[in-house]
Amino acid sequence: MALLLALLISGCIQSMKVDIDDLLSNPERYQGRRICTEGIYVSGFEASALGASTYQVGGAVYLTAPAMWIERPDIRSRSDCFETQTTPPAEFCHATVCGLFECGGEYGHLGAYECQLRGGTAW
Repeated sequence: MALLLALLISGCIQSMKVDIDDLLSNPERYQGRRICTEGIYVSGFEASALGASTYQVGGAVYLTAPAMWIERPDIRSRSDCFETQTTPPAEFCHATVCGLFECGGEYGHLGAYECQLRGGTAW
């Protein structure tokens, strides 16, 4: 147990890198695993989600479905960020996010997401 804890703290246990389209198309394959994936991360009021891309309607920007909730984000990289001119504003970034993948529940704001990636010390 002490060795496992030491490995977790030192970062020696690696997360597997998974393509976001494969992750969201085959969630059962990655259930309960620590993974890293790349996509478009949105953060803002009642928003912390990752999707493969975005689209616009009436000047507002949205993540394409399906998307997953990001709980306590462990963001490894961020680039090409922009903030929306909406009320409230949201920030969209291309990001690599890591965490424990969970699917088959109701996650995020109002339980709107079937899957989540849980970062932080929870995994």
